[in-house]
Amino acid sequence: YLGSFFKEANKYVDDPALLSIDWKQSRDALAHAVELGQQHGFRVALVVWPELYDLEGDYPFVAIHQLVRETCNRLGIPTLDLLDAFRGHNSAALWVHPSDHHPNEEANRLAADAIARFLREQHLLEKPSRGP
Repeated sequence: YLGSFFKEANKYVDDPALLSIDWKQSRDALAHAVELGQQHGFRVALVVWPELYDLEGDYPFVAIHQLVRETCNRLGIPTLDLLDAFRGHNSAALWVHPSDHHPNEEANRLAADAIARFLREQHLLEKPSRGP
C-alpha cells in the first residue's frame, strides 16, 4: 500500500490537487454521507481498522490513518482509530490463522470494546434531533 499510494499522506490533506482519484472519491463519499445525515436525521461516524501488521513495532501506515482522521475532523465526522486499541499487541496473535490475517476473536473483542466506549463517549447511541 504505502509504496504506491499515499507516500506522503499529509500532503494530500493540504493540497487537494495532489489527490488520487481513489482518495478523492472516498473523501467525497464521506462528505456526501454527512450531507445525507443532515437531511435525513442520522449521524455518521467512522472507525479506522488498521492492518494487523507490525502493531508491536513501527506500524507503516500511520500517515494514512492520520489523513483519514484529519479529513473526518474537517468534515465533522467523529472518528475512532482502532490502531490505539491494537498498538503493542502481537500482530500474529490477532490473526485467524498464520496464512489468513483477518481478525480473530481477540481482535474483534478489542475492537468491540473500543467501539462501544467510543459510541458512548460521542453520545452516538442517542437519537439525533431532526434538523429544521
